[in-house]
Amino acid sequence: MAAAQRAFDRFRTVYNTERLHHALGMAVPASRYRASPRPFPETVPETLPELVYDDDDEVRIVRGKGEVMFAGHRVFVSEGLTGEPVGIRPTLTDGLWTVHYGHHEVTTIDHRAAGQPR
Repeated sequence: MAAAQRAFDRFRTVYNTERLHHALGMAVPASRYRASPRPFPETVPETLPELVYDDDDEVRIVRGKGEVMFAGHRVFVSEGLTGEPVGIRPTLTDGLWTVHYGHHEVTTIDHRAAGQPR
């Protein structure tokens, strides 16, 4: 295992700092890396803050298969958000809602066509 780890470490160094990449205009990946300015917990006991939604949002937990129940329908949101809370927010268009994960809009729910979500 130790020999394999050393080989992987050498490969990572070559791949990121020596090997030129055509897709990067013949630059190395390390030349494009920028650390995120957003803070992230550095210790295991620390957790990320809970997501906070607007009072007008309808909060749902994404269930298995990436779905939420909304207005009597199962609506696909994202399998990647299974177990996570999302906020469903009305828009200015009757029958159209946006689905948010934190501050990010994930998808829309459209009940305008034949009363069925899309």
